[in-house]
Amino acid sequence: MSRDEFIGGLQEALADRVPEAVISENVNYYRRYIDEQVRAGKDEADVLNMLGDPRLLAKTIEGSSQFAGGQGQGAFSNMGGSSAYSAGGYSSGSYSSGGYSSGGYADGAYSNDDFDEKRFKIPGWLIACIVILVVMFIVMIVFRAFVFFLPVIIAVALISAAIRLLQKWFRF
Repeated sequence: MSRDEFIGGLQEALADRVPEAVISENVNYYRRYIDEQVRAGKDEADVLNMLGDPRLLAKTIEGSSQFAGGQGQGAFSNMGGSSAYSAGGYSSGSYSSGGYSSGGYADGAYSNDDFDEKRFKIPGWLIACIVILVVMFIVMIVFRAFVFFLPVIIAVALISAAIRLLQKWFRF
């Protein structure tokens, strides 16, 4: 699939399902996105494969648009331009080609700080407990191996001592 086929498929899938403004917003966004990725050295086919099927993308955009009350300002349309989700609903904002701004949702852009707050963080005490359990497990395995081989070690040591003793007696 080429860039033009992807964009055409997206337009066709969005036609008569969302307002024209949402279609043009998203089409412009994906055109810019593909161009930026190709300029960054990625293969166009790889970029298009990463984006996936334009019909599935259109379904997501359509669902986001309906979620926003039919205003045409869905979650995915913020990627391309004029809207983003905020605590009070959708607000106006834009995507910058250098990345997302750090102002959070209020400015209409996504912040890494906001993402970190929503990410599940493992408490330090839990990590310490897991490390202790792993160390105990390793020690247990080593101890069991030692106990398993202990009779062999004792037998080898006794045989070695007996051989040395016999050699000592026969040297005189």
